[in-house]
Amino acid sequence: MINIKSRGDVNYHLLISPLFLSGLILLLVNDFYLKQQFHNYITGKLSDVAGLFIFPFFISVFIGKPKIVYLSTAIFFVFWKLEISQPFIDFLSLTTTLNIYRIVDITDLIAILILPISYFYYLKKKKEIQNNNILLTTLIGGISIFAFCATTVPPPRKIALDIEMNKIYDLSISKDSLLKCIHRRGNDGTLNYSSDTLYYLYFTIPEYNANIKSVAKISNTKNGCVILLQRIINSELSYKEEGGKDAIQIKKLSQYDFDYYFKTCFIEGIHKKSDGYFSEYPNYYTPIR
Repeated sequence: MINIKSRGDVNYHLLISPLFLSGLILLLVNDFYLKQQFHNYITGKLSDVAGLFIFPFFISVFIGKPKIVYLSTAIFFVFWKLEISQPFIDFLSLTTTLNIYRIVDITDLIAILILPISYFYYLKKKKEIQNNNILLTTLIGGISIFAFCATTVPPPRKIALDIEMNKIYDLSISKDSLLKCIHRRGNDGTLNYSSDTLYYLYFTIPEYNANIKSVAKISNTKNGCVILLQRIINSELSYKEEGGKDAIQIKKLSQYDFDYYFKTCFIEGIHKKSDGYFSEYPNYYTPIR
């Protein structure tokens, strides 16, 4: 049986060792930035390498027995990355509130090669005598636990759509008032339209935990403004989707369905208040240049 060491036996200083901190930073930056920006083969492997370097290191700091910890980590990682672990993952999802995520990819097992490096680095740093900064190491310990948990949370899933809409919606507010009551995202224009009246409009469908991206033209009229919703071009699903059910349903939606959701979740969500207008939904827009 492995017992957690008493406070006096815990080598807190190991948590501020340079390579452990580097691995922790790499894991966080990769999971919360690089994956979203690039989402390629390299970013997928970086999480495994960084995670395998710091996870057994972190556990060994608190319970000792590094040989057992590192060997157990290797065995569990192999199990986790194989299809045979799916019943276990399904069991956890059904019996807990955890939303566990992983991709079966046998090539991920190459990351195990980082374990011996981490192990010998742990032994090396353990021999070094340093002053413990309890406040700093406690903070790093908390960040480490957050990073380990965040790695199992799936990123938003993008689903390509191409639904021609050509629907017109008249609003009794000006174009300027409309844009002020919804949030602006950073420019991500990929279409070469010349008119500055074209926008990407993002609207949510809470029923599916989905954020829909559309192309629309907004123009002022005598009594307000008009939105010409041209196309629905993709959907970004929240990590809360279960078993791909939401993804399947989104793909089944028709022009009529998107017309209904745009009116319900975009148009009808706009309300007047004392100092202007506001939207009750977290909708966004981006000008297309």
